[in-house]
Amino acid sequence: MRAATVFNYLVEAELIGFAVMTGVMLVRLLLRKPLGSRFIRALWLLAALRLLLPIALPNPLMNALKPTLSLDAGIRPIADQVRTRVGDAATALYRKAVGDNGSPTVLEALRQVARAAGDGRLSWLVLVIYLAGAFGMAGGIVAENVRFSSRHMTRQQPSDATRALWEHLCRENGLKRIPPLVIAQGLPAACAVGCFRPRVAVPEDVPEDTLEPMLRHVCAHVRLRTGLSAFLRDFCLCAHWFNPLVWVCAHLSRMDDALACDELAAGSAESERKRYAAWLIHQKDTTFARPAVWVAASCVTMNARALAQRIRLVLHPGTIRLVVLAPVCLLAAVSLSVMFATDEQSSREYIPTLTSPPLILAGDNLTDSQGAESYARRFAALEGVSAGNASEFALVSRTEEGWHVSLYMPSGESCEVAFDLRGTLLFYEDTSVHTDNLRPMAEPITAETDEGRAWCEFLTRFLERHVPAVYQAFEAMEIDHSGRIDGEEYLAIRLLDGRGEPLCMVDIQAAPGGRIYRFMHAEKPPET
Repeated sequence: MRAATVFNYLVEAELIGFAVMTGVMLVRLLLRKPLGSRFIRALWLLAALRLLLPIALPNPLMNALKPTLSLDAGIRPIADQVRTRVGDAATALYRKAVGDNGSPTVLEALRQVARAAGDGRLSWLVLVIYLAGAFGMAGGIVAENVRFSSRHMTRQQPSDATRALWEHLCRENGLKRIPPLVIAQGLPAACAVGCFRPRVAVPEDVPEDTLEPMLRHVCAHVRLRTGLSAFLRDFCLCAHWFNPLVWVCAHLSRMDDALACDELAAGSAESERKRYAAWLIHQKDTTFARPAVWVAASCVTMNARALAQRIRLVLHPGTIRLVVLAPVCLLAAVSLSVMFATDEQSSREYIPTLTSPPLILAGDNLTDSQGAESYARRFAALEGVSAGNASEFALVSRTEEGWHVSLYMPSGESCEVAFDLRGTLLFYEDTSVHTDNLRPMAEPITAETDEGRAWCEFLTRFLERHVPAVYQAFEAMEIDHSGRIDGEEYLAIRLLDGRGEPLCMVDIQAAPGGRIYRFMHAEKPPET
């Protein structure tokens, strides 16, 4: 598993999940009475799906979001934007610290952050920290559930009258499987324990006037399968243990489970509601006996504020209004259809349009090192090359043919540019691109394919616009080979002279972010 896979999932789930969770919180705050607590409880499923499912559907809008200098097709556009912005911020802070004569320790730390964001080490660091926290959280949840069951659940059976009433309520509510009853120790009220096949724990001494509403409430928990809600909450807490908003929403969704069960168990008659509310009023706030939010057990007793809201909704229930329900359902459906659309639609739409002005400009002075550095930076920033924009410094050397300029990136890689005194490109290479493990493509890019012809046309226009000397010298071009590394595609185009002899070789990254990453003549000029 690549670190980028987890990095993609975390960034997309956190950013889009934040929007979904915020929307559900607003709906539950403003529209509870016209929608009903059971509908609001169902809305939390949208947030859980976005937080848990690592799905990415193609979206044409994502093509424009992919950073221009992206070199890794395994990182999707949203995550790549985050990685790029972290690297840019670290680079900007590094330059500011250099200008302010910052301490060497701070400078080295900023340099390492910028390099880690560029070469993938930041993704691996995120993966290690994330997995350590997720597995630790999962172990804690399992241990707490085991502790709760061993502390409060017994094998003792309740009285025959209690069991008969429970079976009657289950049949009345249409439950095909009647959960077993056991005696609970230290719990102030009955609760359903378990995710898939729950058991019901009942206190030993329960007054007869409160037994029926208590069991009705627990029966509603079983009927609404709130154990599955607890299971999803636990998974969300494990997967997003570092996000405080997820913890807040876990508490709110648990509260909505209780409110939905109240709505189902209280009945429609006013007398039944008053009796149910009277039972709620006498529930004690036993904080230490209440199961924690990550325990798969229903919670009857709550703090005074939560109980007051439950009692108020039982005595004064709202009325579901279609005029409110319909647009909320439509908005939820739209959210479900777009919240996973985070992947690029195609990896074959990266051929640059070449809108940059010509490289060779009137008045260029290539007789001194300052002019040579400026010229090299301008070439590295061309559309169709797109490298070296964030270089920290340059090393300029004079050669027999002209100049050799090395543009060094914060990651430690460099762009090597060589040209003569007239500005004719002799050699170029972006050393951050490594194609040692290039694998053949299932459908190779050749001069006979539409994509191959498009790349040859692009290269012809690039040479005509920016390297006219080479454009006038070559007579034909052919695609020598193509290959793939993960989601990255590369091809090599050979330029031939009038006799059919190799003149130049141009290596291109076809996806993601189509660009030239190496250019060399038949004989590479010597480096200084």
